[in-house]
Amino acid sequence: ALSSRGRHTMSGFFVEIEIKTRILKYYNASHIPAVVLPARPTLNLSWQNMNFLDAPISPVIGTANKEMFVCGRHQLIEGERVVLLTDGVVERKNAEGQMLSERKFFSSMLDLYLKNPVRIEPFIDGLFHISDSHAGSALQDDDLTAVVIDI
Repeated sequence: ALSSRGRHTMSGFFVEIEIKTRILKYYNASHIPAVVLPARPTLNLSWQNMNFLDAPISPVIGTANKEMFVCGRHQLIEGERVVLLTDGVVERKNAEGQMLSERKFFSSMLDLYLKNPVRIEPFIDGLFHISDSHAGSALQDDDLTAVVIDI
């Protein structure tokens, strides 16, 4: 996309995990936030109390000086799962042009995690199935990427 100044811009979510201390540092450049899922999921886990790494939010890349980007920090616990997604997975449109709602997507993601919190591969496959099921026959118009890290 081109900004009004004619520069290229993009959103992004950048992560660094210090393995020994389990400190996750991140920059959220106006992107879908990462999610940290608990080591021991419980049935009271819901869309409303998910651990989204959504603050602080920095401007999109290409519109601001690097001094405007703010680093967030989160202390991870052994057994937690960190989920990073591109907006193409979460905000996918169907043939009628209706976007998949974040609430529906993340609620479905929690259902997947509650069914099998141990294995990553079926979890990732399930994330793409949620997105694909909503899109149906609609053409893919954005990247679809998921990064899942078990601590």
